[in-house]
Amino acid sequence: MHQYRLPLAEDTEKGWKPYDPLFGQTGSLELLGYHASVLSPGHCPHPPHTHPEEEILIVLDGEAEILIADSPRDKQPKLQRLTKHQAAYYPSEQHHTIRNVSTDPVTYLMLRWRSGKKDTKRPLSTQILDAAGARPGRSGHSLSVQVLTDGPTGLLSKLHVHVSELAPGHGYEPHIDAYDLAIIVLTGEIKILDSVTGPNSVVLIAAGEPHGIFNPTEEPARYLVVELHRNCKFTRGTPRVLRKSRKLMRRTIQLARRIASRVKAKFSGDST
Repeated sequence: MHQYRLPLAEDTEKGWKPYDPLFGQTGSLELLGYHASVLSPGHCPHPPHTHPEEEILIVLDGEAEILIADSPRDKQPKLQRLTKHQAAYYPSEQHHTIRNVSTDPVTYLMLRWRSGKKDTKRPLSTQILDAAGARPGRSGHSLSVQVLTDGPTGLLSKLHVHVSELAPGHGYEPHIDAYDLAIIVLTGEIKILDSVTGPNSVVLIAAGEPHGIFNPTEEPARYLVVELHRNCKFTRGTPRVLRKSRKLMRRTIQLARRIASRVKAKFSGDST
C-alpha cells in the first residue's frame, strides 16, 4: 500500500521523473507492481516501445496524450487524450508511449504485470477506460459498481476492471479472492488492511490474502479495482487458509455426489 501525495515534484532537466516503484512476484504472476511518474510539459519519456508485460496507465493529475502505434516508425499512430482518472490498457507487445502536450505537468500511475502467455482466442485489445466518467449503478445502495472492461488477455484468463463507490460508514467484511488485484483510490478515503488511505493510493493484494474495505468518513469513496485472474494450480506458496478452503470445497462436492448417488440407487430399488 502506498499513497502518492500530490503534487509530486517534476524534474525540469530530464522532463520525466518516476516515483516509488514497487515490483515483485506473486503466487500466480511472475511480476506485479507499479510506479508513479511526473512528465513535464513538452516531454516524452521514450519513443513508442513494446515489452512482454501488460499495463494499465491511469492519469492522477493533469492531461496526457498517449500514442498507440503498430511499430516504432508508424507514421499514423492513434492519438488519445487522457485527463484525470482516465486510463489506458496496453496488451503485451503493444507499441505505445506517452507525451505531455499541455502547459502543466502530468502525473500518472503505471500498473504492470507479467505471466506466461496463454492460448487466448480473442484477447482484449488496447482500450481506454474512463474511470472519471463512470457512474456506478444501484443508486441508494451502500456499494455501487460500474464495470469498465472484462475479458481474457494474452497473459490472463480474465482482466476485470470496475469503479466502485462506497457510501459513508459502510463496507464489507474480510474475504479471500483466488486472484491478485489492485485497488486505486480516486476520491475519499477507505480503510483496508487495518490502515486508512486516501486519494492517489494504490493497494496490491495477493491471491489468498484476506481483505475487507470500510469507508470511515462522511463522504463517498470512489476507487478503481483491477482484478488479475490467471488459471493456474495453486502451489505450496499459496496461503494455507486458501488451500484448506479449496480442499474442503472439493470434499463437500464429493460427499454431495455420493449422497445423491445413494439416494438415486435407493429410489431405483424401491421402484422395482
